[in-house]
Amino acid sequence: MAFQPGANVYTQGFGSRPENAEVAHIDVRAPNSTDILYPISKRWVNTVSGNEYTLMSISTAGGVAAANWGLLGGTSGALNTLTTQDAAVVTPAAGNIDIVGVAPISTTGAGDTVSVNLTGVIDVANGGTGVATLTAHGVLIGEGTSDVVATAAGTNGQVLLGSTGADPAFGTLTTTTGVAFTTGAGSLAVNVATGGYKINIASTGTTAVIQNGYTVTQAAQTSFALPTTAAVGDRFFIASATGNTNGWIITQAANQKIWAGASTTTTGVTGTLAGAIHTSVELMCEIANLEFIVVGGSGLTGLTFT
Repeated sequence: MAFQPGANVYTQGFGSRPENAEVAHIDVRAPNSTDILYPISKRWVNTVSGNEYTLMSISTAGGVAAANWGLLGGTSGALNTLTTQDAAVVTPAAGNIDIVGVAPISTTGAGDTVSVNLTGVIDVANGGTGVATLTAHGVLIGEGTSDVVATAAGTNGQVLLGSTGADPAFGTLTTTTGVAFTTGAGSLAVNVATGGYKINIASTGTTAVIQNGYTVTQAAQTSFALPTTAAVGDRFFIASATGNTNGWIITQAANQKIWAGASTTTTGVTGTLAGAIHTSVELMCEIANLEFIVVGGSGLTGLTFT
């Protein structure tokens, strides 16, 4: 125990008497609940921490007295009050303020550090979701003032698709003629191996395939047969490239024909459409399986209809 100042207090008119509450108790520790042999309002100075305390009250429980010391302040920056977010002022009790978490928030302490931990999903009133768990790998969706929700998890190649006035959801893109998708984890690739315009080096006697393109490079005139199965809107093209010196020709099956403006081929197996070197033509089916129309190309004035 540190040296205590003064043993007696002298007052004029009353003489001397032992000091009581007027002089602080000096010590190298903080007071505790067993320090009861002091009058109410007695001050206690801890010379190690630099903090000062005062005896607020002495309570008794089960015949055991306990001193309630309050922290007044000190050089270590002692906390006198704490104000919460709702403007409530919290004062120490027995020199202590409890920091208590409300599930799913918990608090832990070590030394001079208090840690606040999130152990689950916060309630919606405090900006959370209002649910205990969220779908693994789902995407969070805002719902105004209602609880946040999560989508179902997507699968390989799916994308998040919007819907007016409704929550978006994962969906699979629909393929169309000439387009196919290759998917994997976190990937979506578009390919035209089964459509679009798959480019082929053509040999004579080729039956054209819908959504394919053909490059003619051989010297001789190269022949193609119209597809016998084609839906309205299906297309293919043929182009004469370097090396081709005699152009190309398209033959027909029974009841088939080709149009280009007012020009047309003869209906059936005797009808043909031919092009010279360095010309190209794109045909589109306008009557399923039977009739095609020229919709593009180059050197079209050199086309020959028979």
